[in-house]
Amino acid sequence: MERKNIVIVILAIALIFSGVGNIILGSFLGLIQPTPPPPKQEAIVATTDTVVDLDPQYAYDTASSNVIENIAESLYVVNWSDPAFPTIPLLATALPTISPDGLEYTIPLRQGVYFHDGTLFNAYTAKWTLDRYNYFMNWSGNSYYPDGYTAGGYDFPFNTSLPTTVLPTQTFILYKTSTGSLLLNRTEVVSDYVIKIVLNEVKASFMALLGFYGMSMLSPNHAPPNRYYRNDEKLVGTGPFELSYILADVEQKIVKFDDYWQGPAQLDSVIWDVFDDINTMNQAFLSSDVNVLIRPDRPFFTQIEADPNLDLVYAGNFFSSDYITFNVDHIDVVMRKAIAYSYNYTYVIDVIRNGDAVRWPTYIPMGIAYANYSLNAPTFDRAFARNVLLTDPVWGPICAAKGLTAASTDAQWITVATGGSPIASYNFTWNLGNTKRQAYGDRLSFDCQYIGVDLSSIGVAFGDMLDAILVDRHKMDTYALGWAPDYLDPENWFNPIWSNQSDMNGGNYNVNYNPTTAPAQRLMDAGLTETNPQTRKLMYWELQREMVEVDYPGMPLVSAINYDAWVNNFHGFVSNPASRTYFYGCYFS
Repeated sequence: MERKNIVIVILAIALIFSGVGNIILGSFLGLIQPTPPPPKQEAIVATTDTVVDLDPQYAYDTASSNVIENIAESLYVVNWSDPAFPTIPLLATALPTISPDGLEYTIPLRQGVYFHDGTLFNAYTAKWTLDRYNYFMNWSGNSYYPDGYTAGGYDFPFNTSLPTTVLPTQTFILYKTSTGSLLLNRTEVVSDYVIKIVLNEVKASFMALLGFYGMSMLSPNHAPPNRYYRNDEKLVGTGPFELSYILADVEQKIVKFDDYWQGPAQLDSVIWDVFDDINTMNQAFLSSDVNVLIRPDRPFFTQIEADPNLDLVYAGNFFSSDYITFNVDHIDVVMRKAIAYSYNYTYVIDVIRNGDAVRWPTYIPMGIAYANYSLNAPTFDRAFARNVLLTDPVWGPICAAKGLTAASTDAQWITVATGGSPIASYNFTWNLGNTKRQAYGDRLSFDCQYIGVDLSSIGVAFGDMLDAILVDRHKMDTYALGWAPDYLDPENWFNPIWSNQSDMNGGNYNVNYNPTTAPAQRLMDAGLTETNPQTRKLMYWELQREMVEVDYPGMPLVSAINYDAWVNNFHGFVSNPASRTYFYGCYFS
């Protein structure tokens, strides 16, 4: 062997016993491959929605609740991994013991759980949280508290009425009795890890309501007792993630809580990246700028399926539904009926929704108890819609004065609508960034021309739209929303949106309530307390018939079909019909 070859062999042997040499020589010989770095454990989720309100006891929108539910935990939760979607214990250790009269719920609590600020979770912190919620419902005086009341080392400064500077919680409607009074009477500490919740009235859905994120437990050492969390503050809960920051309309970030009672999350962080519109959001996913896309748009399905690094997941139908609301103070029932029959629902499904939804005749989504499938819901029928107006004692003469008859052509009806003297003029409001709702309005404007009605479409920020629903209802004649469930009970698709007790009733339905001529409110109220399933079913069937076939307070449009998409090395996400995005258990391989 020549000397130079001996040197090379000795050098190679030396390299084998060094870290770098091992990689270099192994790669060169094809025997040992370098170990790749572990994937970054940060999920970037695409969304068009930003956090509106951070406080669990005030927030009432999907974007806010999705962040909150990863940070704060309630006593119970829906098990989305089970096709039956049962309510199971989370911070509780068992289902409640319910008193024979249905008014008292005694709940055992989990031990060894700590909030992110180190506060121990127990019956006293649970009571403090629930009493804070009652305070924000503006229960007059909270009079069962003596001045300076303390328990478990915590002050309970709730013996006062809500000041005018603090709005009552938006979710108050979920905790009202059938007469409009407060549902929660009080919370009692039975022992350090047992609480009792006492109701003022039986509520058929209260077990489901206990899993609502509004009842998430909060630390008395961190949560402001007499005002809501602000979005620039750090929400403190017991969940697997902590809040990092919220940049309104840009992004929101959470990071894992290392001392989480079930063990730390595998993801280090989750970022919701906020996009201006749906198309840009979908393109960002295809370009690998984000790695999780909830509800991708159907026109992008072919590209997603063609990419070997992406997975498209079909997960059944949604428990959410899209609908258009009429302001009943602005639009009478005859005109509401005419508009409902003038709308092209097939266009909505085939063009606006690209086939990712089904026409749905009622307000309860497919798969929820007591949905009435047999209703005579409005269909697209322009001749029928025109006849509704022409034969009405009020609208008939108005149409006649415009020269409109049953024999009038499409062009004649359109000329009346667009020529400066329509038979009626209304507006349609949609939230900026939601191109589907914008398209709903554009199509409604187009179809209304064929019945002589001028409808203008107006886009506003989502927060402004919520303000209009809550306090400035005179601004909107019609608007589009979708409703994802707070909890899985049929009442949740009625009372928060259509009850005269609800601040979210932006259409003013049942505000001038007459139980004889408008029985819908009576049926809504009765459904709150009826516990016999068959009797309750008949109530909700009749309620749906009244709303869909008689009153027309809105137009149920579609029940969506559920698809999600993510990069194929992302694991553990549970697609679900309620649009919940929960990231404990998720990881990248």
